[in-house]
Amino acid sequence: MILYGLLFGRWPRPALLAGTVVWTLLVLGTSSGAAASPTLLLGAAALGAANALAGVAVHQGVLWAVRRLTGRVAAKVVSSGPRDGV
Repeated sequence: MILYGLLFGRWPRPALLAGTVVWTLLVLGTSSGAAASPTLLLGAAALGAANALAGVAVHQGVLWAVRRLTGRVAAKVVSSGPRDGV
């Protein structure tokens, strides 16, 4: 899930939600039916979210650093100078 967060960290909320759901389904699919207690599934969801959050945090940090070093901002508007009539 950390790799998933790294790859899809550009979209943090969907990445966290998908990481939580996917990890829970993986644990549910690999555990026996008797071992799939609500506590196990809740723990799996929390662990999946935490792992995806770690990947998203690294992705966002790298993105911030690259933008900082290159002088780019996501929504930076560059003015071409004064306009006539304004």
